[in-house]
Amino acid sequence: MMGRCAWSIGIAFAFGCATMSLADGEVWSDPKRVVDVRVGIFCPPPVTSKSQSKNTISGDIARYSERPVLGRATNLIPAIDHILFGIEGRERPATGDAVTIEVTHPPLGAQGTRSESWTTYMRAGEASFSGYEIGLSDGKPLGKWTVSGTRNGKKPFSANFEVVKPSKTNFDPCERIPTS
Repeated sequence: MMGRCAWSIGIAFAFGCATMSLADGEVWSDPKRVVDVRVGIFCPPPVTSKSQSKNTISGDIARYSERPVLGRATNLIPAIDHILFGIEGRERPATGDAVTIEVTHPPLGAQGTRSESWTTYMRAGEASFSGYEIGLSDGKPLGKWTVSGTRNGKKPFSANFEVVKPSKTNFDPCERIPTS
């Protein structure tokens, strides 16, 4: 299965402030435009539909009727097939304008793709998630990743991640959550 961009209804953050470069593991957002920012590994609800997206390796984006749940707050992501990671936050005030999400990563897929993007919208008053589901069939995802948003030529948020080899202490928390 190929890696795919993943998003829930109301996925992106939308704000208007200056861009800034990030150090490894750093998260940046404009506190006047977004609150309740969290990054890490998210447990996805079932996919309810997919949208075509020509700027992604798989050619589609997963849509969820519910927002993914944060399983572990971290910037270190184990390279596990189908693990979902990213950033969520709540826009204030909500504008309804389109946001372009960009994910940069090591070369993946047959073409050695380094960047994928798609356009989305937020729903007013709710936290939104922007992220990526790793597909190990796309190649070796180890290395530095960035998930960021752009609106009207400005980058209002960005988060850096490091995809690393899985270990006993760095695993997919969504696979180990007990159920009743």
